[in-house]
Amino acid sequence: MASSNWLALAMAVAVAVASTLPAASRAQLQVGFYNTSCPRAEALVRQAVAAAVANTSGLAAGLIRLHFHDCFVRASGTISPAYQALLEALCAGNTEQSSNVTTAIDLSTPATLDNNYYKLLPLNLGLFFSDDQLIRNATLLPFVNAFTANETLWKEKFAAAMIKMGNIDVLTGTQGEIRLNCSAVNAPSSSASAGTMIIDTVFPDADGGEVAAS
Repeated sequence: MASSNWLALAMAVAVAVASTLPAASRAQLQVGFYNTSCPRAEALVRQAVAAAVANTSGLAAGLIRLHFHDCFVRASGTISPAYQALLEALCAGNTEQSSNVTTAIDLSTPATLDNNYYKLLPLNLGLFFSDDQLIRNATLLPFVNAFTANETLWKEKFAAAMIKMGNIDVLTGTQGEIRLNCSAVNAPSSSASAGTMIIDTVFPDADGGEVAAS
């Protein structure tokens, strides 16, 4: 993608994010904010980004990804002091340590598919800022309350959402390929045979019998 298109996309992302923020925050993110204090600030930033993207095109996507992570994937601000202390204890004292440190989003039942994630939010045990916002947003809070009170409802909604997602761009017959490694396209020598494999799946029918689908 040309650098101008990437810049347009980056600006569109910024506008979309700004439009969802409170009025006080939007005022600090509007175009022209620096017109008085530093009139050329926006032009200089645009020129620097354009030059960098022209030299390394992949940098544009990296900047958009950085914007996403910086804005949304961060620790919750409405977090329990004890939980915060636990998270801080996981971080290495040596900042040069290269090993990744991970933790579960669901603090109490990380290996179980349940609605406990929603029960933790009112207790200030949401890991990310975006988790915490689920109970701060008037539109989303009723869903949190409903899923907290009714695990069956949440599982039904979750299953329906997964089915919808699984129906996106479905490939059938000899379309596509069955990858030997899901993160990489098969080598030419193996893709032809993998693409022609037939998988039989057995589904229960309405009468309790079984229907085989290929």
